[in-house]
Amino acid sequence: LPAYHCESMLDPVMALGGEAVFYPVTPALEPDADAIESVLRSNRSIRALIAVHYFGFPFDFGEVAARLRQYGVSLIEDCCHAFVVDRRDGVIGAWGRFLVSSPYKLLPCCEGGILAANGTAESLGDHQGRFGLRTELAACSYLLGQTLLRSRRRPPLVQYDRGKGTRVEQSWHARSRDGLSAHYDPARSELRRSKVSEMLQRLCSPDKIARRRRRIYQLWLDALHGVPNAKPWAPRLPPGAVPYVFPLLLERPQRDFAAIKYCGIPVWRWDTLAVTSCATSSAYRFKLLQLPCHQSLGEKDVEEMAALLRSVLKD
Repeated sequence: LPAYHCESMLDPVMALGGEAVFYPVTPALEPDADAIESVLRSNRSIRALIAVHYFGFPFDFGEVAARLRQYGVSLIEDCCHAFVVDRRDGVIGAWGRFLVSSPYKLLPCCEGGILAANGTAESLGDHQGRFGLRTELAACSYLLGQTLLRSRRRPPLVQYDRGKGTRVEQSWHARSRDGLSAHYDPARSELRRSKVSEMLQRLCSPDKIARRRRRIYQLWLDALHGVPNAKPWAPRLPPGAVPYVFPLLLERPQRDFAAIKYCGIPVWRWDTLAVTSCATSSAYRFKLLQLPCHQSLGEKDVEEMAALLRSVLKD
């Protein structure tokens, strides 16, 4: 597994009783091919390696894939952030023996995941389980509830005033974990996605989602241009990328992260990482924020969040 990872990558390995071995990534979140080969030489029990298209950005895994073939190790291409892609780039989905993806991260689905064998006819098992009527109704209720929430005025964002000593909830500090994460349910991995999710995936327009998400990303770039004490992880949106989030690197994460959360800005970071010697992972655990880039956001939403970010970061 990559040293920079979300807990969803680690949960299945632990649930199956496997051993997770971590490889370092560069500041651009590219796999360190030389380090990977060194691990493969010293540990011949490794069966598969997961490489990630972080945040919907296309990565070239050609060199890593070639080295893995020399050792008989399968490449699993993690496209969970890249379910909606521009296939003309020829990169995302081109390298892995297997592909995994999460439609609900970019589409208005309640659940569902994808596991595919790339260009082969090999069997992936026959998961005949299906959600029951109760779950299908719950999915419909969830979607209706989300629609009603969007029709209401969202809770207002809050200005953070460091000079007046505003108290900040310190539970936003980085956490550690022991065992499976609370949201992981092994039984759900044997179920097919609901009919409701299948219908929504067919009705959604990937082209419209891609255009809107790229537009929101550019709005973030423009709104945060020259902001002090932070910089975008990717200051340019490459062709073919459909961003899952807007990644922002903080220079003072211990000072600013809690203040940003206090303002009510929906921001995330992967701080429940396994402890490794990877310098990038150790730094990004605290520094790399994920700002929303959802297609439902409007220009005023981004402007308001960016203004609050600026007020926190310039202080």
